[in-house]
Amino acid sequence: MRWYNTPKGYLPSITSVLGRTSPDDKKESLENWRNAIGHEQANEITNEACRHGTAVHALMEHHFVGTAISD
Repeated sequence: MRWYNTPKGYLPSITSVLGRTSPDDKKESLENWRNAIGHEQANEITNEACRHGTAVHALMEHHFVGTAISD
């Protein structure tokens, strides 16, 4: 679980919150989606989503610690 040290104390990342509060049938739904569109396309979409998530995490971390973001 990822935590952010904020001025109001430690807060969990949204990814952590969503992962812990997802309905039990989510895994089955995701597998059905992968089968429907094909695993290769699902992997491309998943990888792109992961890149976006990583960028959001980086933005949040920089915001909380007050540092500039480099390219």
